[in-house]
Amino acid sequence: FNGRSLLAHCEQIGLDTSAVKVLPQERGCTAVYNAIHDSCSGELRVGVADMSVLQQIDTHYVKMLAESVSSSVLVVADGNLSSEAFSTLANICSFYQVPLCFEPTSDHKCLLPFHANAMDKVSLWKPNLSELVQMASYCLQQGWVLSGRAQVQTTLSQLVAGRVDGQLADMALADVRILTHAVYQVLMACSNHSSSSRSEGSRAGINRRPPLLTGRHVVVSLGPRGVLWCGPPSHLLQDKDATSTREPVAGLVSNPDSDLASWHVPAMQVGDLGATNGAGDALLGGVLLEALQQAQLPTNGPAQLLPNIACIRTGLLHAHECLLSNRSKKAS
Repeated sequence: FNGRSLLAHCEQIGLDTSAVKVLPQERGCTAVYNAIHDSCSGELRVGVADMSVLQQIDTHYVKMLAESVSSSVLVVADGNLSSEAFSTLANICSFYQVPLCFEPTSDHKCLLPFHANAMDKVSLWKPNLSELVQMASYCLQQGWVLSGRAQVQTTLSQLVAGRVDGQLADMALADVRILTHAVYQVLMACSNHSSSSRSEGSRAGINRRPPLLTGRHVVVSLGPRGVLWCGPPSHLLQDKDATSTREPVAGLVSNPDSDLASWHVPAMQVGDLGATNGAGDALLGGVLLEALQQAQLPTNGPAQLLPNIACIRTGLLHAHECLLSNRSKKAS
């Protein structure tokens, strides 16, 4: 009943549900997620979920969606897919040059692209701080972190006591940057050495890809502290020759000799929270919405300083609205 009600609501607001797989009741039930939040901070304390029905999205079903993927502007997948299904989806996206965005979902599922051997095919990753730590730890264990390995190892070892005491949210921004830069460089190395074949054919209806989704990007959600974006420095300006008029941007760290830049954007303050349910998804949705809107802008227009600023700020605005909605539900 809940699944069909959700489906009906999506159709009512204009979402295309033609690719939604509906199963007989004896083959599974709609996914269920129950969350317990801190009454003061709104942070998640315990989550219990039954996502087993999502295993019905297998490689055969994903292959059936290839035509839809080929005509898409971008694809978003989360950590609930199987390794086989995610690998198939990533290969299809890579073949048709469609940007693939990954929402890690949880500490236990954030390594899915690594396990699926598809990390080189993901354009944008949106981990939270805990998921970032898991990703950095995995990259270090695999021997993939070459630059700044000692720093990463020291940072992760210092986090052990903090995670036990529940103080991960107080992790210094400098340490967040160290882990984010390490993960980003691993992803770029995988991408540079990838031998994946890509389609050279034109894609009807797609004039150019959103500025945020060319290259590789890691967007780390930091809860009440905002977002840390990490990506290629070349994306900081649409007009790369306009550096003489560039104004300093707070929170921006860029090394001219490096292939990455990172930028911290503070969050909007909400006050007393009801719960943080949906805030991360709202953040990602806002980021991608703004990126898609930027993709429709004329390429011969005036240079815009840091196009990713608009994307991240739109994402934070959507997350803010989600939190306000949760707070109003708590009050009622």
